[in-house]
Amino acid sequence: MENKLILIVDDDTSLLLALSDKFRSEGFNVLQSRNGNEAVKVALKEHPELILLDILMPGEGGISVAKQIRENEWGRTVNIIVLSNLEPDDESMGFIKANNLKYILKSSVSLDELVQIVKQYFAH
Repeated sequence: MENKLILIVDDDTSLLLALSDKFRSEGFNVLQSRNGNEAVKVALKEHPELILLDILMPGEGGISVAKQIRENEWGRTVNIIVLSNLEPDDESMGFIKANNLKYILKSSVSLDELVQIVKQYFAH
């Protein structure tokens, strides 16, 4: 997956580093963000091809970040995978479905499985 740029957004530093290391070892170029405000700025400046986005973060949560990104012309079509430890509430799930986001429960997927899911986005 050389030259494929992804943005990983998670406030859990150990998970952020583990995800970043795994995706780099698979040939991805990786940007990192530890909070929502920074994630929006990085995404709109760097235009990654895919965003892995945690929902629960201090300050701007993942759904708010996704909404801000989707309001941008570039952001309307970027691939976003929402990662969380919790099932989304009805409002969040409505937004996820309406905006063509993929939702993955962190505890239900291994790092290797997550890499395979991401690679599917670039398989065409």
